Amino acid sequence: MKKTNKTTAIFSALALMFALGANAQITSYPHVTDCETTPDWVNITTGDNGDWSLATSTPSSGTGPQSGDHSSGSGYFMYTETTPASTQNGQIWLNALYDMSSLSTASIDFWYYMYSSMAGAYGPGKLQLDVHDGTSWTMDVWNDAITNTAAWQNANIDLSAYAGLPSVTLSWTNYTEAWQSDISLDDIVVDGASGGCVATLPQTEIFSGGALPSGWSSSYTSGDGWRFTGTPGYEAASNGRTAGTYAWIDFSGTDAGVILQSPEWCTGGAATADLTFSFFSYHSQANPVPDNILYVEVYDGASWIIAGSIQQNVSGWQTSSTYTLPGYQDGLGQTAIKFRFRGESGGGSQDFYNDILIDDIDVDVAGCANPPTASAGLNVSTCEGSTIKLKGARGGSANSSTWTSSGTGVFNDITIVGPTYTPSAGDITAGSVTLTITTDDPDGAGPCTAATDDMILTIDPAATANAGLNVTICAGSTIKLKGARGGSATSSNWTTAGTGTFDDITIVAATYTPSAADISAGSVVLTITTDDPVGVCTAATDDMTLTIDPAATVTAGVDATICEGSTHTLSGVLGGAASSIAWTTDGDGSFNNATLPLAIYTPGSSDISDGSVILTITSDDPAGSCGAVSDPMTLTINDAATVSAGVNATICEGSTHTLSGSFGGGASSIGWMTFGNGTFDNTALPAATYTPGAADISTGWVYLGITTDDPPGPCGSASNSMLLTIDPAITMSDAGADQNLCNITTATLAGNSVSGLETGVWSVVSGTASATSVNSPTSGVTGLTI
Repeated sequence: MKKTNKTTAIFSALALMFALGANAQITSYPHVTDCETTPDWVNITTGDNGDWSLATSTPSSGTGPQSGDHSSGSGYFMYTETTPASTQNGQIWLNALYDMSSLSTASIDFWYYMYSSMAGAYGPGKLQLDVHDGTSWTMDVWNDAITNTAAWQNANIDLSAYAGLPSVTLSWTNYTEAWQSDISLDDIVVDGASGGCVATLPQTEIFSGGALPSGWSSSYTSGDGWRFTGTPGYEAASNGRTAGTYAWIDFSGTDAGVILQSPEWCTGGAATADLTFSFFSYHSQANPVPDNILYVEVYDGASWIIAGSIQQNVSGWQTSSTYTLPGYQDGLGQTAIKFRFRGESGGGSQDFYNDILIDDIDVDVAGCANPPTASAGLNVSTCEGSTIKLKGARGGSANSSTWTSSGTGVFNDITIVGPTYTPSAGDITAGSVTLTITTDDPDGAGPCTAATDDMILTIDPAATANAGLNVTICAGSTIKLKGARGGSATSSNWTTAGTGTFDDITIVAATYTPSAADISAGSVVLTITTDDPVGVCTAATDDMTLTIDPAATVTAGVDATICEGSTHTLSGVLGGAASSIAWTTDGDGSFNNATLPLAIYTPGSSDISDGSVILTITSDDPAGSCGAVSDPMTLTINDAATVSAGVNATICEGSTHTLSGSFGGGASSIGWMTFGNGTFDNTALPAATYTPGAADISTGWVYLGITTDDPPGPCGSASNSMLLTIDPAITMSDAGADQNLCNITTATLAGNSVSGLETGVWSVVSGTASATSVNSPTSGVTGLTI
């Protein structure tokens, strides 16, 4: 998208807001903003499209940084969050107001982070610095619309043009594009000293990183700016070099003021420096005419001056002329140089055929104006078994250095001036070793040569102590330590950072018993310390961490007794490191859910037959050194009382009934009872004899119940009943009086029932006749003979 500057109306409003004291004016220098406390920079909340915020990581993936600030990797920085649609294709402002009236020179040094994993239309946008001098705004004092790399970048801007002014507003703008246009700032330093060289000559740049090099800056008035990845168009696409190893301008008819500016480099005292580079500017088209232009501009301490220009159409990479860079005094009094390349369209209607590429930038001075220096530091004595952090130094034009040893010890990093050296066994045996630092040759075949210096490291014999490896035990255990002492040590003592106890602190293999506090803390540090031997070496010490894992605990609950036929709800409990349990039985019963502490157990037939069963609760095996634990309980199963009254029976009125009762299980006796008014010959006998009472006979039935005694334990008495039916006794029926009949063949009988309950059947004893209803006492008779 095209970037646009803030409008005059908005900036006038901002200027008024500053004048009204929207943020406190800064008057002391250097002014450092590390973002670890509330910064003096103010997030503008009116007129823009979003906010600058403090954070330790940006929340949007594919932007950054995802973890930590520039300096520590874990601290705070300022960033813009452009995920909300309202922030996209807009501007987000951050400002600070300075009083620079006490400054004769001024500069701002800062670190910034611009990265979008998607790039293109979702690119990281543009970071721009504008300055208000108390009267008007100067736009684009610095900007970067090119960088897209997942790393912090550094830049330093000369603000000496504003030194001495009482009201100077510095304003950052994030010109956003899409949701990945998050930009971050950190470690901003505004100081009275302009500059401070990034490095000392000679310097080269071959653009091998595929991104804007650190310390360089890129900006443009219009167009797309300098590129560091991708492939140019037309003939430039076949330039013979790998994409991402040079810088180039993708001309498209709208490019103007496309600037790539170098860092500020010190000359090492030389008044001037020489610049050469390679370039590619070739096409085979009739247009563009004229060709596009690359200006080489140098800074003289006050303004930019055109040192030369390139406008040609020649096939292949070309080597530039040598350009003289004038030295100027930076804010620290050092002689410095900087330069820039400015691309401009030649004005042809098809300038896109003529992309311009540059590479192989080389900046150097004639003669060794700044010889390299090296210092290995003073001779030092150390103790056997110790390392030594060296205090070397390099200077002048030295860019790097390397440490070497006359012995066989090792450096943790031979390329840094303050490495740590670890003497070898051979060094220790020899008692001393010579360590040498040597710088690089800063100009190769030039007049400067490498510098070297050495120091002697004397190694005294030392005491040694070893507390053994870190160990993990289970709570409730003790630990037998595996300490050791040696060298010049003759004795040692153990100490604890906790409150546990040793059986003997003077022996290397002491036994330690953790205290309740140690167990609660989960770990304790145990330290062995030797005596202090004679000489430069001191007592040796070493420690180990004893980790104490919490033990799992379970309880199955108290033993219990139930009655045969019942279930039992268990009372299990788990604790400590246990997270689950399982119940098991040594019998044949079953649990409703064996993983529940309060599971319900149903005894099996074998459990009941055996009279008891052991139920065991077992924890899971927790992570660490502690294992699973178990606890049993005994469930006793008492026999239930059983009883039977026998089958239902029927007797005749006037009879007795011998019962068929029985009992068993836990029962030892019974007792009969009647629900009528009869009597038993002996209620305690299972085969008692029952004599019905009048009410029983009148009713025609009676229930007889049998109940056991209540046995000891949880089982209760048992009861049962039977139905005794009493049929009435049979009596003779009355056929009625004899009847004498004359000359008739039919008659009506006059029989009757004595009790009214009996029934009868008519039959012919002699003669011939038929009863019309053989079951009726008053049946008719037909068929009589005369």
